[in-house]
Amino acid sequence: MTKIAVCLLAYNEQEVIADVIDRGYNFLNSLNINYELWVFDNNSNDNTGSIVKELQKEKEKLNYYKQESNVGYGLNTISALKIPNADIIFVMDGDGQYSFNDIPKFIKLIHEGHDVMFGFRKKRKDIFLRKITTAIYNLFARILIKSNLTDINCGFRALNSVSAKKIVSNFKLNYIGAEIFAQSKKYNLKVGELEVVHKNRAAGDSVFNGFNLIAKHSVIMIKQLIKLRKTYLKSEEFLQK
Repeated sequence: MTKIAVCLLAYNEQEVIADVIDRGYNFLNSLNINYELWVFDNNSNDNTGSIVKELQKEKEKLNYYKQESNVGYGLNTISALKIPNADIIFVMDGDGQYSFNDIPKFIKLIHEGHDVMFGFRKKRKDIFLRKITTAIYNLFARILIKSNLTDINCGFRALNSVSAKKIVSNFKLNYIGAEIFAQSKKYNLKVGELEVVHKNRAAGDSVFNGFNLIAKHSVIMIKQLIKLRKTYLKSEEFLQK
């Protein structure tokens, strides 16, 4: 039987992490599949870790990994891709904005031959400025790294185990999606995308709130895309893939 690992990326999510874990655990149990549920904690300084450890006492398929320091979203994602022993690995934000109900659709498409699957948020529950930032990022991703994805930075992704082992990250920030896409092209992986449910944030805050922070990160995003182009897209043959 195919083994699934569902990995939640967390940082200071004490207000929501118990509910997210409960919903994920109950849904995965209902599917009657071989699975593990993971929390990859990017060195939270709140009670996220103690909450997860308490839940582990009653949930035998719940696993917890805490980074020794805050390594950034990208490298925390890489840990989620490398550490679980599974045939299909899901990586999703642990803030409760994504739905576990979308998992079976992604499993089906990977079984049908896709190596890497990206989610995209058609009905995005975020503030207007964040939506604008995403639109700009997607535009530059199409121009600079020839992305054909609707929402390259969506926090819901799935990879088969062979593909997951190939992916690396050279950036600590919140833009791992573009690296996954560029490396997927490099290795001739079959990439697909599928709409996912996106929910309102129940608690906590985002690093992207505020015009000055959004402007700053927009510049960082574009610089990263330029670096990715130089690193991975060096030939016309590659650009035409």
